[in-house]
Amino acid sequence: TSTTLSTHVVSADLHKVKPCFNQGGDVVACGLGASILVISTQTGEPVARFDDAHPGGVTCLAFGPGQLLFSGGKDGKVQAWDYLKEEPCLHSHMIADAEVLALCVAPTDPTNTLYLTMGYPKHRHYQQQQSAAAAKGEKLSYKVVAYNIKDKTRTKLFSLKTPPIFLQPTSTGEHLIGACSTRLIVWHIPSSEISSEVIFDDLTPREGSFLQSVALHPTRPEIATGDIEGRVYIWHTLYNKLGPKLKHAKAKPFHSLSSSSSNGNTNYNSSNSSMHLLKRKMFRSEIK
Repeated sequence: TSTTLSTHVVSADLHKVKPCFNQGGDVVACGLGASILVISTQTGEPVARFDDAHPGGVTCLAFGPGQLLFSGGKDGKVQAWDYLKEEPCLHSHMIADAEVLALCVAPTDPTNTLYLTMGYPKHRHYQQQQSAAAAKGEKLSYKVVAYNIKDKTRTKLFSLKTPPIFLQPTSTGEHLIGACSTRLIVWHIPSSEISSEVIFDDLTPREGSFLQSVALHPTRPEIATGDIEGRVYIWHTLYNKLGPKLKHAKAKPFHSLSSSSSNGNTNYNSSNSSMHLLKRKMFRSEIK
């Protein structure tokens, strides 16, 4: 028997806002400028649409448990929606003088705790901060915070030096992985401190050789990173580098990575102008 896959063309800002699937995989959420579109993966038809969800533009999306969908935007708002009821948002909180650039749900407290990366828009307050930072020889950073939905409070965790390209907790909820073009950070959630940090300026000293994509292994404490030179590194959660680095022969930039595991092999799918499949054998010794 053969399976036929139907293709549905959807107008969405896929290059600006990463689409996300709910836990069951039966719907996918996309950003369309200021609006949010939720689509059935079975039929390709819209399930819900939230117009003008973020007037400045939607920047990030993440599903919570059940029917919950969280969104962040350039307007500095964090919002929660029931995507099956298509009603006005269940929760809305404005973070003054900030843009919400990345968002993910805490596995251990998915209905009440979100992790956010915040940046600052180019208005007068932002320019004043830039000038003050420049006078001290510093660069304005992007803050990663834990946001409590019930209390509407934020706790700063760590900072990134450039805009975020990745923010995701491990499946156990013990670590939060954050990344920008120059840094990969592992935050240990129980102890509220950075477990390890990799500065990619040191690993890739040539100009422009920066981190560009990150993927977490679904079951093991492994992280794959791809840089603009086409190099892929495999890391342990605590950043003891594992095995040889994987490199595509043509060394084209890796724009995205995803991970899967089957038949004792770990597959890292990498994307540039075409699709490549990188395989490596699982380690014999157990990693704890």
